[in-house]
Amino acid sequence: MRPLYLILILLTAIGCGKKNSGTSASTDVNSEYQCEWNESQTHQLCTAQLTNKKGVSGLSFYILDKSGEKVFEKVIDSGYTNWYSDQAIEYYQNPGMPSTEISKNDLIMIYDIESGLTKSKTDYLKSE
Repeated sequence: MRPLYLILILLTAIGCGKKNSGTSASTDVNSEYQCEWNESQTHQLCTAQLTNKKGVSGLSFYILDKSGEKVFEKVIDSGYTNWYSDQAIEYYQNPGMPSTEISKNDLIMIYDIESGLTKSKTDYLKSE
């Protein structure tokens, strides 16, 4: 009888091993990163469309300096990014339920390479 209990315990342990629930936020790059230089050729903005295991699209992007070092990196659910100026990028992530009390410039973010700060486009324009 003991060997039967041992076999049942062993099978239960194997069957209850680590399982992937499918809710992982990991993503696979469906396409290569596409990079674009800024006007002064000091930094590159690299972007790639991502799709998670549930088929939801996203956008991954980063900024490289001339030596190839990442100075900024971000992944957003959906939206866009591009060069705003020679030393800044803008990115926009589509909101789930946008409020009627805020403008699109409140949702667009500006990352300034020189300062390393991220601000809404509304606040960035006030500080220029």
